[in-house]
Amino acid sequence: MRTILSVLLAAVSVLAFSWSGHEGLTYYIVKDIVPDEMVKITPYNYQEKRIYNLSKLVLEDVCGKGTMEAWEGALLPPNPSPVEGKVPAWQILTVYSSEPDWGMDQGLELSPYQFLIGNSQGVRHMKYRIMGLEFFEADKSFYYFHDLAKEAFRRGDRYWGYRFLARALHYIEDLSQPTTTHRERLERSFRRSLTDPS
Repeated sequence: MRTILSVLLAAVSVLAFSWSGHEGLTYYIVKDIVPDEMVKITPYNYQEKRIYNLSKLVLEDVCGKGTMEAWEGALLPPNPSPVEGKVPAWQILTVYSSEPDWGMDQGLELSPYQFLIGNSQGVRHMKYRIMGLEFFEADKSFYYFHDLAKEAFRRGDRYWGYRFLARALHYIEDLSQPTTTHRERLERSFRRSLTDPS
């Protein structure tokens, strides 16, 4: 019975949040798990191997600044302003779980196959396996930010540890979405790219 209830709860959660924002999904995952720790906001001080669209990359703190968006009537998680330069750990995870969708992966040349999905953001946010071939790198994006989070926590930088972890959570959440992992989406995009020359 417990297994059936667990499967039912997981299915309802996926259906309820499948098109919700990353912030809402992350908030409901972490709100009762992450300690009620206040974390000092620290400046970005990392050397990364990854390229970004620097015009869209946000490195300053935006907690409490209205970065969360949703459709009318949606319930958004709380997003209080920092208090004495500190924010709760759950808030860092919640706010920044949507950060990879703010444009940092757009407008880049990442893969010769990105024309199949129309943009470079999809390269980092999707993963397809077709006839033994793998396309795109959402799994690698997860591991990249997972490793950066570990490095930040090792340095004692809890703010960037949680912020990189939020980015890692974003890619795991993307991988849980059928449109980012099922080949039917890729096939539709490919057919559309052949029929729409723009």
